[in-house]
Amino acid sequence: MNGWIGKCWNQLSKNTRPLLIQKYNKTLYGYQEFVTGVPADLKRFVNERREYLNNHPELNKPTPKITAVHIRRAVANQPIAASVLTQPPKTVTNQPIVVSVLTQPPKIGNNSIGAPDSVSLYYRPDRHTVFKQITMTKEKERFVGRIPAFPAGTTVYYYIEANAVKTHGTTTFSPARAEQGSAQYQVGIPVAKESAVVINELMAVNTQSIADPQGQYEDWLELHNLSDNTVELTGMYLTDKIDNLKKWAFPEDTSIPAHGYILVWLDEDGKAKAGLHANFKLSRNGETVMLVDTDTRGNQVLDAVVFEKQEKDVALGRWPNGSGKLKQVQTTPGKENVLK
Repeated sequence: MNGWIGKCWNQLSKNTRPLLIQKYNKTLYGYQEFVTGVPADLKRFVNERREYLNNHPELNKPTPKITAVHIRRAVANQPIAASVLTQPPKTVTNQPIVVSVLTQPPKIGNNSIGAPDSVSLYYRPDRHTVFKQITMTKEKERFVGRIPAFPAGTTVYYYIEANAVKTHGTTTFSPARAEQGSAQYQVGIPVAKESAVVINELMAVNTQSIADPQGQYEDWLELHNLSDNTVELTGMYLTDKIDNLKKWAFPEDTSIPAHGYILVWLDEDGKAKAGLHANFKLSRNGETVMLVDTDTRGNQVLDAVVFEKQEKDVALGRWPNGSGKLKQVQTTPGKENVLK
């Protein structure tokens, strides 16, 4: 007995041999016969049953085939994946995604017997939620469906079902395991090519360096305008979460003058009247902080800094000022950075 059936038998006999054969003497076969080979009638039964099922009409009905699945950005119409069959993890921006599917109709022998009854797209933005179904529409030779936009950082899972249930009682999936082996892509962050305003200096553990207008020692960061013009900050955001780019919005009438600086306290003190106070704090263990553009400009990340675990009252700043990497600097909020 060869192949998969043989492997199953070997594993079964190995597991049951000590329990059922050696310890129980009322058997049809002796222990040595059980060990050295499969009893002839049992082997014949398994092989005949397998042949019967492989040739059963219910298991050989015509089935539609999914030959290719492509996804692309709905806005830019740019392809971002070649095929769902290979399932490469792909990163896309925060835009709706168009999924197009090529199928082959069910066949009897070499003869096609009609298109699939329908093709469905299933998706979910979280591994632990229920898949939502979309009936895909026929456009020339393709079936097309759309997955809505999701926030940056979201992993979207999806798979395709082509069915001929009404005509032949069959269906097929791509990937073949459907929900259990779905394809996926991750929603990335739109990043601006350049920005007039940068995150220039920050302090994640402020115990005695500088106090906010309320007299408290809080986390803070400094923005610097590199341009020759005043930049309106109203509607822009600061965040430390990739999946929440709009965590804290600059209030109305907030701007930064040409070549100027502005300080933001990261202290979760939104009710404070004096100064700019964001609704999050920096982690002394390190994290990423991002400056995000307005809704009308697509919430592109204008600037981002990443820092490691921090010591008390140590400032990090760009060096050279406004353009370089983060280094330990003297505490100079509102002024040009100076190396320690």
